[in-house]
Amino acid sequence: MITESFQEYKGYTIRLRAVTDNGFWLAIIKYIPSPKSPNGLKTLYLHKRGYNFIKPDEFLKIAYNYIDNHEDNLIKKFNNEVSRFL
Repeated sequence: MITESFQEYKGYTIRLRAVTDNGFWLAIIKYIPSPKSPNGLKTLYLHKRGYNFIKPDEFLKIAYNYIDNHEDNLIKKFNNEVSRFL
C-alpha cells in the first residue's frame, strides 16, 4: 500500500510517501514543460531520502530545512537536469 502527500514550498513540490514494507520516502521535485510527456510536464527529482520510521511532522520539517539550507544545491541540480533536456 502506498500513501502520498504533496506540499508546495518555495517553488518546489515536496512528495512525502509511505510504502508498506519499504519505509518512508521524501522527494523534492520541480516540473518543467516537456511536449514528449503525456501530461506535458517532465518531473525532475532534485533530492530523495528514505527512512525506516519517522513521524509525519518531522518528515515535513526535514524537507523544509533541506530547501532552506541547501537551495543552492537544488538550483545547481535543477540547472544540470534542465540542460540535459534542452
